[in-house]
Amino acid sequence: MADKKPSAPLPEGMHPVSESDPTAKALGFHQDAKQTDFILYPERKEPGSKNQFCKHCAQFTKINESWGKCNIISSGVVSTEGWCSAWSQRT
Repeated sequence: MADKKPSAPLPEGMHPVSESDPTAKALGFHQDAKQTDFILYPERKEPGSKNQFCKHCAQFTKINESWGKCNIISSGVVSTEGWCSAWSQRT
C-alpha cells in the first residue's frame, strides 16, 4: 500500500486555507490538486505539470508531512498536495 501514506494532523492552532479565500480563489487554489479547474488551467493537465504540488513549490515552507505555509496565500496552512496558478518550481 505504497500509495496510502498516513496524513499528518493539522498543526495545532492552525487552520487550512479556505478555497473561498479571495487570494486563494483568484489563484485557482485547491487543497487537492486533483480538484483544479482544468478548463481555467488546462496547463495543469499537461504531462510536465504532474509534479506541480505545493510541496514542490518555491513559495512553500513545510510544517509537517501534510501541511505547510505559503508565502502568497497566508490566511492559513496549505496541503502538501495542493496547487495554485502561482506555482513555481523550487530550486
